[in-house]
Amino acid sequence: MCLFAKTWGPDVVLVTGGSVWSSPSQDWAALQFASPSARGDHQIALAAMAQAWGAILFIDHGLRKDRAFLLSALSAGLCNLEFAATGLRGDKELVLAAVKQHGLSLGDAEKALQSDREVVLAALCQDWQALRFASKHLREDKEVVLAALRSDARALSLASAKLQNDLQFMLEAVRQQGLSLEFASQQLRSNAKVVVAAIHSDAQALKFASAKLRGQEDIVLDAIEKDWRAYLYASAELLEDSEFGFKAVQRSWRMLKVLPPAQQSQRRIVECAVRQNGLALQWASEELRSDRAIVLLAVRCTWQAARFALGAAREDRQVVLAAGRWPRSRSPRRRCS
Repeated sequence: MCLFAKTWGPDVVLVTGGSVWSSPSQDWAALQFASPSARGDHQIALAAMAQAWGAILFIDHGLRKDRAFLLSALSAGLCNLEFAATGLRGDKELVLAAVKQHGLSLGDAEKALQSDREVVLAALCQDWQALRFASKHLREDKEVVLAALRSDARALSLASAKLQNDLQFMLEAVRQQGLSLEFASQQLRSNAKVVVAAIHSDAQALKFASAKLRGQEDIVLDAIEKDWRAYLYASAELLEDSEFGFKAVQRSWRMLKVLPPAQQSQRRIVECAVRQNGLALQWASEELRSDRAIVLLAVRCTWQAARFALGAAREDRQVVLAAGRWPRSRSPRRRCS
């Protein structure tokens, strides 16, 4: 409880029970006990706001209309544009200072500035979500939307439907952010050129391709070569095809793990996988894990694969000798033909 307070100049020192409290420039909470002149002092208010946002509650309300004070506070990121008096939210210099620190302050700017390219681009550099406050005209502007896309693929969800259905724009967008394919029109998600461009940027974009393209072998193989986990989005029919399974393993030995058991029993598919990395042996059928030739091939590629051998192959002299050699798993990945 404050018993009394003394002020010296614009600052204030609070005394309570014989103890001296800090000035607002040292402890923002002290501002609530300061004199009106101290609460309206630029230096004290800025120092208090620099410590904690809550200091705004105690500064003089007149500072909301003080352009010089607002410019200093907004430029330093000490408050958002919503703190400014309504009449000053159309001041371009103030708004630019605000959005460069807090992009979402664009939502508090006057409509005219939400249509200003310079202001909107400055806001997007700070926060892509500011695009939601841009004018309809600017949400149809390719340069503006691409600026937002540099930060996050989800920015395309805020673009106009016109852009989401624009072939040339979407090609540029997915090359920049593959996952932006999610927000393309259904027509363009069925366009092989767009989907391939998206996959080359991010293999996980296969998830957003049309069902027809997720069943197209060459497109799915492209995605798997970039990231084997893209198989999750391939059609079930494609994964059941043993010829596809062989081609998929050619691109990534890890694919052996997710192929159907019938394919994990096929010699050429397993050989293809273990030639790249012997550890693929763990996903082969029990029959092939007991096959001396397959096990030896795996162990010679990666000696740790010996622990996945079964039966007599596990005790075979050549296998044991191969496993005792220096690890060769660091050798360049070998592709099977």
